[in-house]
Amino acid sequence: MDPVNDGQISNNMPQKKSKTVLIVVAVVIIAIIAIAWWQMGGKKEPPVSETGPTEVPTDVPSEVPTGTLEDTTPVINQELQSINTGDIEKEFQQIDKDLNNL
Repeated sequence: MDPVNDGQISNNMPQKKSKTVLIVVAVVIIAIIAIAWWQMGGKKEPPVSETGPTEVPTDVPSEVPTGTLEDTTPVINQELQSINTGDIEKEFQQIDKDLNNL
């Protein structure tokens, strides 16, 4: 056994371990910085208006009326029946004639 070789091997081991530890620490630090940067990027604050805060009107009624006369079924049905759609059959007959001529 050569004492010189034993000394060289033992001297290289701490250097390899210290390089490995240094690389692991650097990777962990970079990962922490990347995660912090990613988290900060997702939380953008809304722009602040230069005119100041807007006021919420206080005179808004707290209760909205439920069911007025215009929202009842008979009124809606009457409005639907009063819609004039014209003579749809006549219009479709004209379209059919045009399509048959193609």
